[in-house]
Amino acid sequence: MIKNAEITKKARGALKNNWINPILLVVLFYLTTGLPSWIHPYFAMVISWFLIPVLTIGLCKFFLESTGRKDVEIELLFSEYKRFLTAFVAYLVIGLGITIGICLLIVPGVIFGIAASQTFYILAEDPNISAMDAIKLSIKMMKGKKWKYFLLSCRFIGWLLLGILTLGIGLLWVLPYAYMSMTIFYQEAKAEYLGFGGTASDGTGASDAKENTEPSVNPAEAPGVDTEPLF
Repeated sequence: MIKNAEITKKARGALKNNWINPILLVVLFYLTTGLPSWIHPYFAMVISWFLIPVLTIGLCKFFLESTGRKDVEIELLFSEYKRFLTAFVAYLVIGLGITIGICLLIVPGVIFGIAASQTFYILAEDPNISAMDAIKLSIKMMKGKKWKYFLLSCRFIGWLLLGILTLGIGLLWVLPYAYMSMTIFYQEAKAEYLGFGGTASDGTGASDAKENTEPSVNPAEAPGVDTEPLF
């Protein structure tokens, strides 16, 4: 799997001359999930459990498509509303897993959260997979990659603080950059899991050369992969 520095480089390449829609989508996501909670605290709980999960699938779908082409429609944010129940179950199980893990000396909760971090990307790519299967697949994909993901996440702490210091204006660029980097991480982790070693977009709208030369492979036939098809 490529280094984190290469992942962030690809993210910047994917966003080059393509900032407007990612910024608009992130703003729309946080307005949709944040504004209602300011009206009354009760809405914060409702939004957290019933709206954020399904919108997160749409957000992941948007950034997945944005790695290969520009001007992706921001309407994708609301495109997965019919999968509300699947998104809710995934969000609930992950939330419970993290909560239980945190109660067990904190670290287990962090580890589980990272292990399940690819769940919503998997749901965004596979409209037929169940919430539990997506979580299980995320855990399998993240074996040996949790520390790498943690370090990648830490790269954005300074940027996020800088964005906050600019009264939130800087976050308009930092958040799309972070989401794009995490999306490319997912693509690389998936490619390695399937045995390709790395097939994510190079950020220019064209796929890596390896992706163009690899034949279509059933994940069940990839080396070291369980026998049931997962994608």
